Amino acid sequence: MSEAQQLLQTFSATLHPDPQVRGQAEAQLANLESTPGSIAMVLELIASPEVDGPTRQAASIFFKNSIRRHWAPSSDGQARVVICDQDKETIKNKLLQTIAFTPSNISAQLVTCLSSVIDTEYPERWPQFLPMLQEMLQNSEQHVVHAGLSSLREAVKVYHYGNPALLAGAGAKYHQFAEAFVREIMPNILRTYLGQVDQAIAGHTWISQRCTALCCHLLSDSIKHKATWAILKPHTEALVAQFIFPQLCIRPEDEALWTEDPVDFVNKKSDPLEDMRSPTSASITLLFDLVRDRKKVTFMPILNFLSTTLMRYQQSPPESRNPREKDGALCMMGCLADQMLLKTSPVRAQLEELVMVHIYPEFTSPVAYLRARACETMSKFDHLTFSNPQASSPSPHDSMDHPRMITEATLACLKDAELPVRAAAALSLQPLLQFEHVRPVIVQHLPDIMQEFLSLTNQIDVDAMSSVTDEFVEIFGDELAPYAVQICSQLVSGGICLGSSAVQ
Repeated sequence: MSEAQQLLQTFSATLHPDPQVRGQAEAQLANLESTPGSIAMVLELIASPEVDGPTRQAASIFFKNSIRRHWAPSSDGQARVVICDQDKETIKNKLLQTIAFTPSNISAQLVTCLSSVIDTEYPERWPQFLPMLQEMLQNSEQHVVHAGLSSLREAVKVYHYGNPALLAGAGAKYHQFAEAFVREIMPNILRTYLGQVDQAIAGHTWISQRCTALCCHLLSDSIKHKATWAILKPHTEALVAQFIFPQLCIRPEDEALWTEDPVDFVNKKSDPLEDMRSPTSASITLLFDLVRDRKKVTFMPILNFLSTTLMRYQQSPPESRNPREKDGALCMMGCLADQMLLKTSPVRAQLEELVMVHIYPEFTSPVAYLRARACETMSKFDHLTFSNPQASSPSPHDSMDHPRMITEATLACLKDAELPVRAAAALSLQPLLQFEHVRPVIVQHLPDIMQEFLSLTNQIDVDAMSSVTDEFVEIFGDELAPYAVQICSQLVSGGICLGSSAVQ
């Protein structure tokens, strides 16, 4: 009987119903780990389609555990058997191929042991790894591509998260992997993603919200590297107009949530965990990265798209306007605010007129979510320097007290019938406190403002509300003194309600 046949019998015996037979087989396998050539032979058994499924799976579990235990010397200095170099070479040559051509329940076991091999072998002793992986990703067979992606994911785990204290010693190794990945693997992945995006834009395929967010993350990473940026660059204008912008517009399901549960709408919008999964947040990050990292190429085309969208809305008859597009345009405007406010910005001089023409009118929009968006977007321009209202100017927008107008409009939204509008108005009041000449306007409404702050704090779970309330108390402490008892009583009541909710 050949060694391969004996090995097959041993693994078959591990599935025997007789405990004594199973015990003898397991003892034989324990001795097998220290025998040169045996682990490589196990991989050949796993790869053989002639072996029955249960036996192959038993062998794959044994193989996985052996690789994890015996591929490298113990990190704590304890003596243990290490797989011989000849077996290692055989395994490295056949492992990826075996993953690609075995059933999923078996390949899943093999993929998990890849990290042990990559961590010690790549790149010095396994330079073929990335080229082999690249071939798999370019294969026309779907199961081979899937195996390649699974293997790539396992490789990324090795380099993605690590102990920062170890980076100094492993920097060269990590850098070499990163360079090879960006050069050999990333371009093909990016082209695949762009192909899917093009299909989605054309309406030929559907991409889930989660996949849309992940796609945005990869596109953001592609902006930074020269090799991938060269591929992405020709697509940027189409991406902004047809992929990013639609994600910035309020969706029908968002409107439905606003109507059915406005408290949940506000809470979800401010939840950082929701942000991690949100295609809107991922699209905002992608837009910001495009402008920040490739400003010379992207900034003006994006501004031109924004201007065209805003002007189209403004010049359309009210009955034919699309409020969702205006919502997306204001969201985009808020995303670009920091770049537009820079001293070197080509549009800095026109910003005051821009916000008064396109943001300010939406404070009184008949569409509730545009009123909320106006509050939110205006707050992003907190460092905008407004012109002197007493100075003469050919523009009518420069002869008015715009900070006062914005403050009064925000205070009106604080009394809105819609809770999300009130919440947005409350959060956007804080930046207006920098204009000392509008503080008397705020003082006139101070009791009502604080009452609304406390009411919102009891209704919604938004940490920023506490910061706004604290700043109001700090600035208007003397004016609020007569209401101190009432404020404290409501804070206590709110705390009791929160405690009761937590207990329930």
